[in-house]
Amino acid sequence: MIGDKINLVSQSATQSKLKILIIEDQTSDVTPQYMLFHHLGHKVSICFDGGAALDELSRETYDVIILDWNMPYIGGAEFLSSLESDRIAQLKGHKIIIHSGESITHEHFRGAQNYQILDIWQKPLSISEISYKFKQVSRYLKGA
Repeated sequence: MIGDKINLVSQSATQSKLKILIIEDQTSDVTPQYMLFHHLGHKVSICFDGGAALDELSRETYDVIILDWNMPYIGGAEFLSSLESDRIAQLKGHKIIIHSGESITHEHFRGAQNYQILDIWQKPLSISEISYKFKQVSRYLKGA
């Protein structure tokens, strides 16, 4: 635990600040992600279902979306279908991390034109794992 805190502090100085949208219906999954990203200095917003997220994306732009796959109302697949079919400019070109308890591969997203899957995170993940994986994604974004 102490090592995690030291590691997080050292990372916060090197990462660019991002606008992150977390779309997740389980507060037990949202809380550690929010705390980590906020600690690293990123601006974090949360939506608890895909419908609220689509509304949010029509008003705001984000650098990264972390999307839970299984949610009530509008889940991950329906959310991505909406991005793919929507003609609103704000809903195009998103960089997305899928966060799921299911086994999902990049094959699920072949042919997508209006979004890019950066990574797929398999639940459950510890804070250390989320931090490590997000650091990898951040490196990619800096080079993009």
